[in-house]
Amino acid sequence: KGALASGATVRLLLIGNPTRPDGEFADAFRSKRHLYNPIHVGLWDSPNLAPLQVGFEALSGNRAAQIAYLRTAPPGPCPYLVSPAYVADSLDEYGWDSPIFQVRVLGEPPTSAANSLIPLDWIERAENRFRDLEQAVEDGRDRFWWDVPRSEREDETQLGIDVGGGGSGETVYTPRCGFVAKHQVISTLADVMVNAQAGAALGVELGAAVTRVDWTGIGQGFYDKMNELNVEGLDRYIASAAPEEKDRFINRRAESFWHLRKLYENDQIIHPPETRLAGQLSTMRFKTTQKTLIQVESKADMQARGLKSPDRADSLCIAYAPYGSVCAEAGYIEPDTNDYTSEYSQESEGI
Repeated sequence: KGALASGATVRLLLIGNPTRPDGEFADAFRSKRHLYNPIHVGLWDSPNLAPLQVGFEALSGNRAAQIAYLRTAPPGPCPYLVSPAYVADSLDEYGWDSPIFQVRVLGEPPTSAANSLIPLDWIERAENRFRDLEQAVEDGRDRFWWDVPRSEREDETQLGIDVGGGGSGETVYTPRCGFVAKHQVISTLADVMVNAQAGAALGVELGAAVTRVDWTGIGQGFYDKMNELNVEGLDRYIASAAPEEKDRFINRRAESFWHLRKLYENDQIIHPPETRLAGQLSTMRFKTTQKTLIQVESKADMQARGLKSPDRADSLCIAYAPYGSVCAEAGYIEPDTNDYTSEYSQESEGI
């Protein structure tokens, strides 16, 4: 900025992916485009994708057919550029309107919606802090918490587990100590008992003082198996349980995710870069009910929008949940039956 104000002939060059909906880079293509020479290189500008644009757009409105069309297309002449298969996988995983797809495939700034739970640029700040930590470890200036003996760690190690049933669902284990999460461990096995044993072993390996399990549905059997294995600090996470702040949140899921949102907003969370995790977090929505309670979109609501179950986001949220055991006395409340899909499609075009 100082050089630009010097009066000399100066040119400012900005190159990259616009991960924020605002800021100088995004403004260069919008409100300040008259000051710049904006050059956008998007999906259909790639020689690997350009010949497919007409055929793809002819299938508009049929997402499954578009995905199949791209997956059966040849890879293209430039292997170092984005491929049709990558675009198909991204479209299948996140959807056309997701921030991840907008930024990393379309080359567009992510749209900013008032009902977006965790903006993509907040997530990327957390990922960049992990990269900084990696560099500090490599330089010998710091250590990862999992390389530090349990007795020397400043915080308790916690393990958050979202239980899946195999197939497209995943069982996801998220270890964290203080503000720093380790790489998530993913299982696609359908055998709940095997997954429970793996979770117990992981907790022992990492010295987890608390292991918090999604107790909903098949999670109950998972929890019972871990209890048989005498897992230390075993805790039940019940998304539909009453929140601690009953005047602000509709249930514990909303309260937990709002706590996670504040950690991102205040730069108090650090985790490895992981595209699927970022995609799931950045596509989640929230709303305020008629009773002015905050409600976060459920797995079923996201699947109704054509998105996959946010197992990795849920596991991260469980790992950072700000409270201990959920007792039966905590009580339950019925979820709001308002339809996210119809309501939110009217309020915003994408996220």
